Amino acid sequence: MKMDTVYWKSNPEWYDYDENDEPYLTEKAPPETHESFERCKKKLEKSIKDNILYD
Repeated sequence: MKMDTVYWKSNPEWYDYDENDEPYLTEKAPPETHESFERCKKKLEKSIKDNILYD
């Protein structure tokens, strides 16, 4: 099953933001949420590096 990169945001109890307004997963986030979160971070890093907005 391919997981959507925004799955981790589908439940507000799974994430929060730190003092720098960076998202992080809470202890309530299930394992599959971590995979989605990592995909999202990699996609964002690639967008920044390539200076292209990826869907």
